[in-house]
Amino acid sequence: MRGKRSFVWAVGCIIAIFLIGGPFILPNFWTWVVIEIMVMSLAAMSVNFLLGYAGCLSFGHSAFYAAAAYATAIMMTKTGMNQYQVLLLAPLTAAILGAVIGLLVSRLYAFYYAIMTCAFAMIVWSIIRRLPGLTGGDTGIVGIQFTGLLNGMTNIYYFTLAVIILCGLILWVIGNSPLGWSLRAIRENPDRSAFISIDVIKQRCLALVISSFFCGVAGSLHVVYSFGAFPELAFWTKSGDFVTICILGGINSFLGPIVGSVALILLETMITSVTLYWPMVLGIIICAVVFFMPEGIMGFVKKFGWEKVNEQKS
Repeated sequence: MRGKRSFVWAVGCIIAIFLIGGPFILPNFWTWVVIEIMVMSLAAMSVNFLLGYAGCLSFGHSAFYAAAAYATAIMMTKTGMNQYQVLLLAPLTAAILGAVIGLLVSRLYAFYYAIMTCAFAMIVWSIIRRLPGLTGGDTGIVGIQFTGLLNGMTNIYYFTLAVIILCGLILWVIGNSPLGWSLRAIRENPDRSAFISIDVIKQRCLALVISSFFCGVAGSLHVVYSFGAFPELAFWTKSGDFVTICILGGINSFLGPIVGSVALILLETMITSVTLYWPMVLGIIICAVVFFMPEGIMGFVKKFGWEKVNEQKS
């Protein structure tokens, strides 16, 4: 057990050193890839908070991601607001949208919940495309310029890293608070949870609001590193990416979305450079991972490590 802990600490230290020295160690291209991984990790963590804790499968988080992204882009281009005020206010747009949708879907479960959230995401996508005067239509909003701490690759990298760490800590605290344990109870058995005086609908709605806010933070960060907002951010396939990341990494693991994001984006980056048929190759790999590791990469690692510990003890 002591050896296992030492190994975990060693791996953690290596990852920390890598992240701190990222812009100075990696070429520019791979630095941008790491930034994308961090942003997608936060978006997937928000989905995992809803799916892993409350048991609600959402295919509509692209709506929150895009809402915050477009709120950031519109406020940056059409108002004179300070860029830091914009980054604070934009995720609230996603949270408000999450509250509205939550009031409508929190009574639904399983397949119906997933379909309804997906439908709302497609409504947001349609609205974005049909308001060219405000959103730029199919072209989106491009060429957004940030200054100061948000200007330049290195500054964007460390700003994103700081925000991801802060949001991750907040999500971890919420997940281990009484609210987090109430959501676990609802996930396991909503009827018994209601019997012990847990307001199931209210808790599930609150979980969606929290999840949408942090997904909105990721959406705002997307604008920072991509310098624009685009309609594809609201399309249902973006939500599918978030869910795929959670499944790859492990739904019941807090670090699962981070591991899944690393796996998916690195696979996409490497496979697209090799073959034009990258969707087929990527799909085969994902199916293999799900088939052989149904609990995700983190679930497989934990199970494998636990079995090794038991073998050493015996």
